[in-house]
Amino acid sequence: MLAYDEKLANRIRKALTKDWNFTEKEVYGSWGFWVGDQLVCGVLEDDLLCRVDPGEQGKLLAERNVKPFDDLGRKMTGFVILKPGALKAGKAMEWWLDKAVIAAKAHAKKLRQ
Repeated sequence: MLAYDEKLANRIRKALTKDWNFTEKEVYGSWGFWVGDQLVCGVLEDDLLCRVDPGEQGKLLAERNVKPFDDLGRKMTGFVILKPGALKAGKAMEWWLDKAVIAAKAHAKKLRQ
Protein backbone atom coordinates (compact mmCIF):
# COMPACT_ATOMS: atom_id res chain seq x y z
CA MET A 1 0.00 0.00 0.00
CA LEU A 2 1.35 3.40 -0.97
CA ALA A 3 1.47 6.08 1.71
CA TYR A 4 1.49 9.45 -0.01
CA ASP A 5 -0.61 12.61 -0.06
CA GLU A 6 -2.90 12.27 -3.08
CA LYS A 7 -3.86 15.97 -2.90
CA LEU A 8 -0.19 16.93 -3.21
CA ALA A 9 0.23 14.50 -6.11
CA ASN A 10 -2.76 16.12 -7.86
CA ARG A 11 -1.25 19.59 -7.38
CA ILE A 12 1.97 18.33 -8.99
CA ARG A 13 0.05 16.76 -11.91
CA LYS A 14 -1.76 20.03 -12.52
CA ALA A 15 1.47 22.05 -12.44
CA LEU A 16 3.45 19.62 -14.62
CA THR A 17 0.81 19.27 -17.32
CA LYS A 18 1.14 22.97 -18.10
CA ASP A 19 4.50 22.66 -19.83
CA TRP A 20 6.07 19.20 -19.70
CA ASN A 21 5.42 15.72 -20.94
CA PHE A 22 5.82 13.65 -17.79
CA THR A 23 5.17 10.15 -16.53
CA GLU A 24 4.53 8.95 -13.04
CA LYS A 25 5.05 5.70 -11.18
CA GLU A 26 5.62 4.13 -7.79
CA VAL A 27 9.10 4.62 -6.39
CA TYR A 28 9.99 2.77 -3.17
CA GLY A 29 6.50 3.05 -1.67
CA SER A 30 6.06 6.68 -2.71
CA TRP A 31 4.90 8.32 -5.95
CA GLY A 32 7.38 9.79 -8.46
CA PHE A 33 7.10 12.13 -11.44
CA TRP A 34 9.54 11.76 -14.33
CA VAL A 35 10.49 13.83 -17.36
CA GLY A 36 12.17 11.52 -19.81
CA ASP A 37 14.15 9.02 -17.76
CA GLN A 38 14.90 11.46 -14.92
CA LEU A 39 13.08 11.68 -11.62
CA VAL A 40 11.89 15.27 -11.19
CA CYS A 41 10.01 15.01 -7.92
CA GLY A 42 8.08 12.64 -5.73
CA VAL A 43 5.54 12.57 -2.94
CA LEU A 44 6.79 10.95 0.27
CA GLU A 45 3.84 10.84 2.68
CA ASP A 46 2.99 14.57 2.87
CA ASP A 47 6.41 15.86 1.79
CA LEU A 48 7.67 16.74 -1.69
CA LEU A 49 10.96 15.23 -2.81
CA CYS A 50 12.39 17.70 -5.31
CA ARG A 51 15.41 17.47 -7.62
CA VAL A 52 17.68 20.51 -7.45
CA ASP A 53 20.90 21.69 -9.02
CA PRO A 54 23.62 20.29 -6.71
CA GLY A 55 25.41 23.66 -6.94
CA GLU A 56 22.37 25.40 -5.43
CA GLN A 57 21.53 22.72 -2.88
CA GLY A 58 23.33 24.37 0.07
CA LYS A 59 21.60 27.71 -0.52
CA LEU A 60 18.20 26.04 -0.93
CA LEU A 61 18.64 24.04 2.29
CA ALA A 62 18.88 27.34 4.17
CA GLU A 63 15.25 28.05 3.19
CA ARG A 64 12.52 27.45 5.71
CA ASN A 65 10.79 24.02 5.51
CA VAL A 66 13.49 22.61 3.21
CA LYS A 67 15.42 19.59 4.49
CA PRO A 68 18.12 17.31 3.11
CA PHE A 69 16.90 14.09 1.53
CA ASP A 70 18.28 11.30 3.67
CA ASP A 71 18.00 7.89 2.04
CA LEU A 72 18.83 5.16 4.54
CA GLY A 73 21.20 7.39 6.49
CA ARG A 74 22.92 8.90 3.44
CA LYS A 75 22.23 12.47 2.35
CA MET A 76 21.48 12.51 -1.36
CA THR A 77 23.10 15.19 -3.50
CA GLY A 78 20.71 16.85 -5.94
CA PHE A 79 17.51 16.25 -3.96
CA VAL A 80 15.78 18.06 -1.11
CA ILE A 81 12.65 17.42 0.92
CA LEU A 82 10.05 20.17 1.07
CA LYS A 83 7.88 20.08 4.15
CA PRO A 84 4.25 21.15 3.59
CA GLY A 85 4.92 24.72 4.75
CA ALA A 86 7.35 25.27 1.86
CA LEU A 87 4.53 25.00 -0.67
CA LYS A 88 1.89 27.29 0.84
CA ALA A 89 2.93 30.65 -0.64
CA GLY A 90 1.47 31.72 -4.00
CA LYS A 91 3.48 30.16 -6.80
CA ALA A 92 5.86 28.16 -4.57
CA MET A 93 4.92 24.81 -6.13
CA GLU A 94 5.55 26.07 -9.67
CA TRP A 95 8.85 27.70 -8.62
CA TRP A 96 10.15 24.45 -7.13
CA LEU A 97 8.93 22.31 -10.04
CA ASP A 98 10.56 24.66 -12.58
CA LYS A 99 13.84 24.23 -10.70
CA ALA A 100 13.33 20.46 -10.54
CA VAL A 101 12.66 20.05 -14.27
CA ILE A 102 15.67 22.22 -15.17
CA ALA A 103 17.87 20.18 -12.81
CA ALA A 104 16.57 16.88 -14.20
CA LYS A 105 17.21 17.96 -17.79
CA ALA A 106 20.71 19.19 -16.87
CA HIS A 107 21.44 15.88 -15.15
CA ALA A 108 20.26 13.93 -18.21
CA LYS A 109 22.46 16.06 -20.46
CA LYS A 110 25.46 15.49 -18.17
CA LEU A 111 24.88 11.72 -18.32
CA ARG A 112 24.88 11.80 -22.13
CA GLN A 113 28.26 13.56 -22.32
